[in-house]
Amino acid sequence: MANNATFTFSVPEDTGSNYLQLFSATTKTGSYSQVGNDIAYNYGETTYEYEDIGATTWYKIRFYNSTDEQYSPYSEPIYGGWWATNTKPFLAVSTSTDGANYASIQDVRDFSDLNSDDVSDSRVSQALRRARAIVDIKTGEMGLDRFNNFKSSTNRRKYNATLRLIKEAEINYVLGMVYRGMIDDLIIQGIRNDTDKFSDIRIGQTAITDDGAKVGRDAYTRMERLSLLYTQRATTLLAMIQPSTINISFRDEDKVDSPRFLWPDSLRGRY
Repeated sequence: MANNATFTFSVPEDTGSNYLQLFSATTKTGSYSQVGNDIAYNYGETTYEYEDIGATTWYKIRFYNSTDEQYSPYSEPIYGGWWATNTKPFLAVSTSTDGANYASIQDVRDFSDLNSDDVSDSRVSQALRRARAIVDIKTGEMGLDRFNNFKSSTNRRKYNATLRLIKEAEINYVLGMVYRGMIDDLIIQGIRNDTDKFSDIRIGQTAITDDGAKVGRDAYTRMERLSLLYTQRATTLLAMIQPSTINISFRDEDKVDSPRFLWPDSLRGRY
């Protein structure tokens, strides 16, 4: 049974780009070969539906301007196996210079330097799904289509920058959850061992040991601070792309523009 995927990407700099090319390889650093023929591309599109994503395959894309015979840079590689078991996986493909919507497991590892000994792929994947839900809720009414005149270089740059910030926010939310999960594991271990001393803490191959509880509790505190720090960073990044103006709605009954909020009673009539 084929697995459907949605590749999401930033808008290419070359406004004459009219084809999208998909490439695959069996390893991240292996030799990539084009999958199928060139795909017709209308400038401004930011997604491509693919119906046969491979669970052990790496993918890249690039754009092509057939009139000027110019190619864009290749995107960063993305691994199909992280999503291929889902009903409709979501692959975020970015170029080396532009942003991309949503992060991958490898993005989280590269950002944090956490490896598979520190935290499993399954835990990162679960955190990604939760973080993605938070991002979707918070960005659902931002209206990124306000930048849809992509032939304006300013709009294109703002759109791509917005996607980059969304991706960074998701990574930070994930890391906040991952470190919170590590702390919860330590608490449960203490409960099961009937002790309140964190005298032997191990994360992956790194061990923090002490005869007393001080070293363990210091490690607990540091991880708690990291969890809060990453979550705060994510919230700040999303706040940066909130519209700076108030949306105005139109009411049929009075035929006038009116704001979507009401003045507090204490201020009503003063302005």
